[in-house]
Amino acid sequence: MTTILSGFKENVQTHSHTVNFIKRFHVMDTLKTSKINKGKGYSLALLVQFLLGLAFTCKNLYRYLEQVKNEKPFSKNLVYRFLDNPNANWQLFLLKLGSSIINDYMSPLTDTDRTNVLIFDDSLYSRNRSKKVELLARVYDHVEHKYVKGFRMLTAGWSDGASFVPLAFSLLSSTKPDNRLYEQGPTVPLESPGFTRRQEALLPTTEMVIKLLDQALEHTRNFSYVLFDSWFSWPTVINEVKARQVDVICMLKDMKHITYGYGEQKYRLSELYTVLDKTKTKANSGIFGSILVDYYGTPALG
Repeated sequence: MTTILSGFKENVQTHSHTVNFIKRFHVMDTLKTSKINKGKGYSLALLVQFLLGLAFTCKNLYRYLEQVKNEKPFSKNLVYRFLDNPNANWQLFLLKLGSSIINDYMSPLTDTDRTNVLIFDDSLYSRNRSKKVELLARVYDHVEHKYVKGFRMLTAGWSDGASFVPLAFSLLSSTKPDNRLYEQGPTVPLESPGFTRRQEALLPTTEMVIKLLDQALEHTRNFSYVLFDSWFSWPTVINEVKARQVDVICMLKDMKHITYGYGEQKYRLSELYTVLDKTKTKANSGIFGSILVDYYGTPALG
């Protein structure tokens, strides 16, 4: 490995940390049980060490290979073939590895009084310069307030308030055919993880949140709450999470057609402020008040 990333001063230290990580968390065994392997040529272990070394030295694969033309450790095509294999279940690999880190390493270091959570969030994965990327779509950038070419990366990650461990992910296209810019892709086996990922890319975000939650629950239940922002806080999503015996902490939606039951009446979120019992609020607490409402069959404390 020290020669694989030749030319970098941090190679020896990076190699040592990478090898220790691979051994400690049985990465090679997890790769194999996730159907991630390769045939002849360089070993899987060497290729994985190389890719992790690139990540931990913040190096781009293409630029690095251009930089060391005369002593390339691998060809670009070999790496791409390995990463593009539709039979490789990268989602399962991340779930197994992440849950192993949480259950076997993080939990013994975490105080029992600390609350663990599973966080859902999505971010823009821009591919503005691309033309022929499978399921490339026009997606809305909520930061720049404009449409760009790319995907939405939905991620589920575990946190104890101090550390964050990614557990599951899904790269989402658009559910609307008119917003998809390139449909065609290589043929893959129908039962392969690659085919499943492509089917999931066309699902609504709210459905995918529940799918990722179910995947996470299969490998760890070491969290008390699911956290997300108002983008995901539809009644159906919250009720589906509650049906799995997990509580939800989230921002709620202030929309005309979403109401909250209090007493004998239904209120819009913004209207609930008028009925809050503010006399019970502690001075200088930063809390306006609290109220227990019925949220489409689910009791919610706000």
